Amino acid sequence: MGQTFLLDLPDVLREAGLNVEEVPGWEFRSRSTGGYDGNPTHLMVHHTASPIRANGDYSNDIGYMNDRASAAPIANLLTPPNVDVTYVLAGGRTNTNGRGVDTWGGGVPLNSMNNFAIGWELAHPGDTRTLYSPSQLRAIRLGLPALCRRYAMPAHHTRGHFEWSPGRKIDPAGPPSPYADTTDRYFRWRMTSLRRDVAAALQGTPPPSGDDDMRPITQFRNSDTRPFGAKLQPNKNYRFGINRAKVPSGTTMVRLNVAVIDPEGKGNLAVWGGGPYPGTTIQQYEPGQEITGSVGVLLDGDEFSVRVSRKAHVLVDVAEAG
Repeated sequence: MGQTFLLDLPDVLREAGLNVEEVPGWEFRSRSTGGYDGNPTHLMVHHTASPIRANGDYSNDIGYMNDRASAAPIANLLTPPNVDVTYVLAGGRTNTNGRGVDTWGGGVPLNSMNNFAIGWELAHPGDTRTLYSPSQLRAIRLGLPALCRRYAMPAHHTRGHFEWSPGRKIDPAGPPSPYADTTDRYFRWRMTSLRRDVAAALQGTPPPSGDDDMRPITQFRNSDTRPFGAKLQPNKNYRFGINRAKVPSGTTMVRLNVAVIDPEGKGNLAVWGGGPYPGTTIQQYEPGQEITGSVGVLLDGDEFSVRVSRKAHVLVDVAEAG
């Protein structure tokens, strides 16, 4: 069994500027093969394909990844979108990669990436409508180079799951950022662009900040249901148009601040771009509360969608555009 456990993993990430939380027992948590044989040689980037937790509580996800999944532990690191923290889950080898082939000459035998890689999961449903958060992008842009430097890994060994298992996996995928290939049906990431940023950081070039495809604008009130009297009805999809006169020409993505006003019961709010209701929510609310949440959406032409599970008024401000 491998004897090397990455006991300095949290410190490496903190020194790079990340907010880190250590999940109890992480130090020697591993798959059956234990620690690594020396240093890991690869960084594997994934998304979880799980719902975003509106309340920011990822304890259930962490419990599943660490203990309850049949292939637990699933990954070394987890970064959610709506909590500015990266969780350290395991210091040893994990079961996050499965079957695959090293086509780039990284020295990994067939179906053996779990023995060689640090697995980093980004919490994301894996659809083409939900945007990765600026804090997630910041985490990997700072953290990946730091891990490469500490464990003597070349930027070329930063890989996406779909590169290891192209016929079986699509992660990481989803908008926006310069990494998402919007010509791909799944929005799989252009990993060459991510590796270029990692390589530049290793040479001393500061990583890009935030989401390169999104720019702050003068925030404006786009939608307000109160003047129309009736509240939004529960479990009904409502389409709202974007005020094109107030966003830059060519805008396809926006970050929205959405407020729920005077809800008539305990419920949740969903906001997304095109297509059917994705089944994920961005905010939970209680009767009579006024709750505000932030979400990025890929517009469906000039429109986005809103849904509440209990009657409520909704206000929508546009804060960023891309």
